[in-house]
Amino acid sequence: MLNIIKASAGSGKTFTLALEYITLLLGEKTENGSLRLYSAKRKREYHRHILAVTFTNKATEEMKQRIVKELAILAGMRDEKSNYLETLCDRFNATEDDVRKAAKRALTELLFDYSNFNVSTIDSFFQIILRTFAAEVELPYDYDIELNDDYALSVGVHDFLNLIRSDRKKYSQVISWLKTYVTAQVQSGEKNWNPFKEGNDQASDNRTFSSSDTSLFSIAGIINKETFRKVHTEMDSYLADDSSSLGKFEIALQSRRDVLLRDIRELIASTNSIIDNYKRDKRKKTGCVAAWLSKASVQDFIPDWDNTKLLRKYIFSPKDNFNKITDADPATHAYVNNEIQDNGKKILNAADEYCLLNAISKNIYKLGLLAYISRCVSDFRNENNLILLSDTNALLNDIIGTDSTPFIYERIGTSVNHFLIDEFQDTSELQWHNMEPLLSNSLGSGFFNLIIGDEKQCIYRFRNSDPSLLQHKVGTDLRQWVLPSDDKNRNWRSTPNVVKFNNTFFTHIAKELHLTDMYKNVVQLYKPDQATAGYVRINMLEKLDDDTLAERTINLICDLIDRGYRQSDIAVLVDRNSQGAKIIQSILENNKDDERRHTINVVSNESLLLCNSPAVRLVVSYLRYIALTMSMPDGIDEATRKRSFNEQLHRILRQYERLLNKGEDPGEALNKCFEQPEDISDVGREITDFMPRESESFSLVSVVERIIERVGNDARERENAFLQAFQDVVIDFSSRTSGTLLSFLRWWDRTSGKLSIASPEGVDAVNVMTIHKSKGLEFGCVIIPYGNWEIGKLDSTLWFTRDEVVRSKALGEINEKLIPPLLPVKCSKELAYTKISEPFNVQLMQTKSDCLNKTYVAFTRAVDELHIFTEDMMGKAETDTLTKRLSYYLCKFCEKHDNEADGNLAADVATRVTPVTVEHPEEGYTETYYEVGEAVNKSYNDKASVKQPEHMPAYHVVNRHDLAKFKLPDVLYTPEREKGILYHKILSMVRSTRDLDRVLRHCTVRYILPSDSTQRDRIIADIRAMLSQSEEAASWFAPGNRVYNERPILDGKNRPRPDRVITTPDGRTIVIDYKFGEPHHTSHSRQVKDYMTLLSQAGFKNVEGRIWYPFDHRIVAVQ
Repeated sequence: MLNIIKASAGSGKTFTLALEYITLLLGEKTENGSLRLYSAKRKREYHRHILAVTFTNKATEEMKQRIVKELAILAGMRDEKSNYLETLCDRFNATEDDVRKAAKRALTELLFDYSNFNVSTIDSFFQIILRTFAAEVELPYDYDIELNDDYALSVGVHDFLNLIRSDRKKYSQVISWLKTYVTAQVQSGEKNWNPFKEGNDQASDNRTFSSSDTSLFSIAGIINKETFRKVHTEMDSYLADDSSSLGKFEIALQSRRDVLLRDIRELIASTNSIIDNYKRDKRKKTGCVAAWLSKASVQDFIPDWDNTKLLRKYIFSPKDNFNKITDADPATHAYVNNEIQDNGKKILNAADEYCLLNAISKNIYKLGLLAYISRCVSDFRNENNLILLSDTNALLNDIIGTDSTPFIYERIGTSVNHFLIDEFQDTSELQWHNMEPLLSNSLGSGFFNLIIGDEKQCIYRFRNSDPSLLQHKVGTDLRQWVLPSDDKNRNWRSTPNVVKFNNTFFTHIAKELHLTDMYKNVVQLYKPDQATAGYVRINMLEKLDDDTLAERTINLICDLIDRGYRQSDIAVLVDRNSQGAKIIQSILENNKDDERRHTINVVSNESLLLCNSPAVRLVVSYLRYIALTMSMPDGIDEATRKRSFNEQLHRILRQYERLLNKGEDPGEALNKCFEQPEDISDVGREITDFMPRESESFSLVSVVERIIERVGNDARERENAFLQAFQDVVIDFSSRTSGTLLSFLRWWDRTSGKLSIASPEGVDAVNVMTIHKSKGLEFGCVIIPYGNWEIGKLDSTLWFTRDEVVRSKALGEINEKLIPPLLPVKCSKELAYTKISEPFNVQLMQTKSDCLNKTYVAFTRAVDELHIFTEDMMGKAETDTLTKRLSYYLCKFCEKHDNEADGNLAADVATRVTPVTVEHPEEGYTETYYEVGEAVNKSYNDKASVKQPEHMPAYHVVNRHDLAKFKLPDVLYTPEREKGILYHKILSMVRSTRDLDRVLRHCTVRYILPSDSTQRDRIIADIRAMLSQSEEAASWFAPGNRVYNERPILDGKNRPRPDRVITTPDGRTIVIDYKFGEPHHTSHSRQVKDYMTLLSQAGFKNVEGRIWYPFDHRIVAVQ
């Protein structure tokens, strides 16, 4: 059966998942439906058939640790009381002693078989399936995964710009699109726009491109959306002929606009004619509609959203628009007025369609740019043997959609009986399509499954999460197995006043935003018998300027410390990284003040970024200098080199970073760079020491290790964690890509702002983080200084599918085949008046729910106290009718619930807010705020002291190339054997001759090939010669074959693995076995015959066998 738990914040979702996992681990269901503990005599390994799914690696580790810890407590191995013991005794109708013994057995087996402890992210589980079925989706078995999709996009944009620079004449149409893009940005009045800007001011874990981002990267961002993935094949086909399809579509748009414009002008003229025939004064134009029509009657009138706004207001107003114009009798008057109204509506409808077509036409260039950027991203993937993480779901859909679940489990070598899925609201539609067949198979076999989530905490729609799955789709798809829901909803995290405030506020705002269905379970009970009631305070400020907010935040932190709170219990939550940076900077400035109330320690993602480490920045500056030196032409004289502006600049930057690393003040360090510059020749000698020796391959890892050796022992000790993390990053990059210095520096510039070391636990410091980063955490006191984000702000460009456009008939009579699979439309609230209003309103409501969910996550992190700073909008009107700021809803809530709780909620779950005004005559301002409860001093029951930082030894430099090499035991080691193993490995990576250059490059940078250039060149020449030594051998590596390299054949006993199996376009199956040693025809033939027999039994047709002796230039056919 399937238990779907929709649990609000703080209600113990993780507790429940761990309980269900342990229940499945300890026992089974009997025939009568009751549970019993497993017998001690039975072979166990039940953990192998349970999969707990989370959505982050951190959550995965936390879940594993929690299960192990709870099993240890249950087994009596820890001196703690188990919160699960009583429940488990009831479930299994067993004694405490029986449960403890069962827990001990389960824990022992789990720890001895830890690699099969299946708690993983959904992406990790899907990768296991995808890699197993790589051949079926025509992926090389050794493909790599690019976890950072945005990096691939940035490379695609960079390569796209280089592409159009290479041949301006060939790409003249693309350049025209770019000019259109630049013109559009200038005309929009956008300030500080940058077409090549990467990322934005959002949190690193928030969306990569902001709603107002106008860069090329934001245009390319749609590539990673599931909206694009669903139609990417159609998009590739539509955009394959470059500008032809788009050109035809633009002509169709223009033709339709011409027709509409003609109709609009004719309607205006005929309506004016009616008015002229009946109006009282021939010289005077009176009446709202008449005045508008008079202005619009000019020959060059072109409708837009602005000039139709007044007509819309007049036409749909209740006033009679003709009563001031004529003295006609009532019947005539009514007739004329109706004519004006009817014609006015026709004009409006035509004008709205015209404006929509105009909005589409102005954005068509984005599709052209998108086509080229998409191709560049695809080339990047192919050249580096990569798939993007976002590719996985689409590829898996082809596998799981065609293969039965039992066969999938047989291929991956394990079967999953129980799925326990946490944070299900973060699941995407494609992920669910891939998971649903597996879940259905489990449910159909009678196994228990669990889905836990909270649609109110869905804040990752920009990563394709779809809360509607949890809201209703899953329950509908699997309704025959769904258990009745448990309506209990108790918050075990927060104090009563915090819970009641959130109950009341989110009930109020959900009604305002028409999101009551999503928030129908928002009301929670609170934990009984709590020591404190809790406190909520909404601070109203005239203006939310950075200096005022920073000052008020610091004072509040000091107040909390004075009242007994530990600094580690305080969190400052912000919407954007830049806001957090301003708060941190102000705190650091405060700490320099001799008259400060407290020294405030801070821990934040910003302070843990690798790019903010002076030692890492010094290493990177050396790398930049090396890259510049390597790019200098050979034979350049020293005088010219000294005059090189770039080299001098890099020299200054390197010296500056070196001085910072030594602890110099930034200002003093910069002065020394200009007043006491380093000798360029000394720098050159130093750089030479870092470079590879003669006959060595360039190894980025080794170069970095040599540089780290030079940063100084103090820095290696002080910043060991940062240096270790940076070297890990370098190793990972080199293992996934070509590993060149220039490509690494390009990658570093684009991603360094997201790379950080893990946040230390147990440090007594205030946490400053984004709301997205805080999800899943809790803090004693939460401060929200910038409580004024927009609720419902849409992206600057909206994307609509062809189906949505055709279904709404938004493009009139334009041929459906001319319409692109995806259409970019500039966002405007007037889209709500067009025929595309339905999909537009869907996107609007999705955005509003995302913003409200972000607010819910922020407000529910607090345990004891919640402090919000917002703009005082009491009595002010919000001008934008489409979106409003949080401050508007907070003020409206305070006005409504001033000394009055929500009458629709029970008194024990709702609250009122109390207004407070405090005069500060000395400071010259009046403080206004609303509060729930009373602020009290904090006391801690535990006596545990705050952890002190532990000393780390200095970074240990390992600078020997031979450490990465190994030698087989003498009894096995022969030059021929080593060569055969090497050639086998290289050929196992080659699917066709198109892959050869990439494979050889891959083998070079990963040291699969020898570092000695002479040996390496000889082996490369041998490989190339092998693939062309005969017509038959060349045909095995020709494009068009379906290739299975080193793929095991499942025969129920062993897993024999032929070197290469191909199915040719003419229907033959050929098994090829490479032999680089002495020929042994009998044993070799027997081995290939076994392969052929197994493949025939598996259903392969026309199976042939070949033994290939490349060194002897011989191919032996096996009958």
